[in-house]
Order: sequence, then structure tokens, then C-alpha cells
Amino acid sequence: MPHARTVLPAGLALLAVFGLCSCRAETPAPASDPRDCAGGRLDESTGLCWQHPPARGSAAAGFTREQASGYCAGLDLAGHRDWRLPGRRDFVDLLQGCDAAVLEGDVGECNSCAASATCAPLFGPDRGWYWSATPMDGEPGIAWDVRFDLGLLLGGAVDDRSGVRCVRATR
Repeated sequence: MPHARTVLPAGLALLAVFGLCSCRAETPAPASDPRDCAGGRLDESTGLCWQHPPARGSAAAGFTREQASGYCAGLDLAGHRDWRLPGRRDFVDLLQGCDAAVLEGDVGECNSCAASATCAPLFGPDRGWYWSATPMDGEPGIAWDVRFDLGLLLGGAVDDRSGVRCVRATR
């Protein structure tokens, strides 16, 4: 089943990306790596531990938004049970370099993960779509979805399938 995203902000062409979540598994950081935070990678600027590697869902097809939220709420990883689905702001802080539309709460672009001084050291050139806990204002059935390799923050139908990177506070 195709996985499509449509972007309609000023200055951007209509974009449709087809295919299922292309999340890539990466080797977890060794325990001596300063980015390790018991179950994930630490964003030192926010104190958030981002699950690493990301969750894949059933048959690597990803999760619906409801499944993603439930997965994070029930996650017991590295002795921690305080994981949650990240909000839109968490992704904006991680990717950095966001355009004015994103900063004003609209769809748009930020740095790709590979170009972000915060995201790149944690995840490198990650190509996945990831769910946000934040619904789009005024859009029933739509929630924020983020494409790491393109730095896009878009609305995704909550029944679409995307990857999950749960987060937890470390401070």
C-alpha cells in the first residue's frame, strides 16, 4: 500500500512520497559512547533520550498514529518505562534550522537529520518517517509526521504507517 504525503506550503511544490516506512536499523552505540542514554541517544541540548534504533512495527510496515502512541506508552527499554511519543516541538528542536512556516506552526522544512548539528551525531542519514504526538490544528484525523532525510514536517493521516522514535526526559 503506498504511503503518500502531500505538502502545500507557499514555495513548495506538491510532494508525494510513495513506499512504506524506510527506517534503517543502525547498530546501537556502545555503552562508552557519550551519546548513549540507556535505550537510545541523548540530545544534550534538550535532555531528551531518543529511542535508538527506531521501532519498526509489524512486518517493518510501521505504525498507525494510535499504535505509535500506545507503543511508546508501554515501552520498557533499558530499565526505563517513561517513554512517550515525541511532540512536534521535539522534532523542531532536534532537526533545527527550520523555515519560518515551521516556526509559526505550519508545514515546511527544517534541516535534514544529516545536516543538523544535533541530529546527525545521533542518527546520521536516517531516511525514516516518524510520528509526532501532536495533532494538526483544525485537521481531524491528521497528525504531524516528520521525514528525517528531507527535514520535512507534514501532516499525515493517522491511519497511515510511519516509524516511531520514542523519547524520554533525562533531566
